[in-house]
Amino acid sequence: IKQMQMQLIRSEKLVSLGKLVAGITHEINNPLTGILMFANLVGQSAKLDPSLKSDIDVITNEAKRCAKIVRGLLDFSRESIPQMKPASLNKVMEGTLDLIGRQASFHNIDIVKDYQEDLPLIPLDANQMEQVFINMLINASQAMRGSGRIGIRTYMAEDGYACISIADTGTGIPEEHIGKIFD
Repeated sequence: IKQMQMQLIRSEKLVSLGKLVAGITHEINNPLTGILMFANLVGQSAKLDPSLKSDIDVITNEAKRCAKIVRGLLDFSRESIPQMKPASLNKVMEGTLDLIGRQASFHNIDIVKDYQEDLPLIPLDANQMEQVFINMLINASQAMRGSGRIGIRTYMAEDGYACISIADTGTGIPEEHIGKIFD
């Protein structure tokens, strides 16, 4: 009974967190839309000093990246139905590494990739898988406390499944957290 009560409390907290995230993302999205709109207008203006064009492009690209993060948070806040489409596991992981690889917590971490190049496309929701990979890689960097090695391997298993393996040189998951790894 205590375990069921704890699970119910955890579920209620996640619902509250989802509502909070939804509200925050809507509040952030409004000014972000303005930033993107005006950056695009300035970038296309004939009055723009050509030496500033690359700076405006950086502003636009970073604002788009923020918009993608906001969309991801909004998707997290609501239970979304997976949008299954054929995709490359390797490309989804590369997109994930592009998103998080520049964060300070990854500067002293070696990321060693061993991708099987001829993996077939598999039906998956690329956004949801990217979020899973982000969570796993951030957890790995935190477990290594800023330095170490993350190994990422993709391969075809004998049973015909496309697989990914992520291993790190961190401390491992404390026993008391094992039951919460899918929360």
